Amino acid sequence: MSFSEAVQKLQVLELARHSSAYCEGQGIPTNQSYDNWLNKSGSIFSAALVAIEKQVSKQGVSKDDQTAARAIIVNDISKGAQEYLSTKVIDCSRF
Repeated sequence: MSFSEAVQKLQVLELARHSSAYCEGQGIPTNQSYDNWLNKSGSIFSAALVAIEKQVSKQGVSKDDQTAARAIIVNDISKGAQEYLSTKVIDCSRF
């Protein structure tokens, strides 16, 4: 998986996570559906993290810095997903 594909996959996962949290806050139970979907997609998340680490490792940084960079990238993707969703109408019936 390329770095770009990894970022895209993480964006989808984060959009789903934030959407589920929003719907739960609206009193619409979505956590179980989200958890089931995530369990089926778990290997995608892991593969995306590995792809990100590989890209960061090409920069010649230490393993600790690779882990820190991965955390920063995932955090940025999560914030971006949250910001994106703040401008959209979330359809909770999709869960």
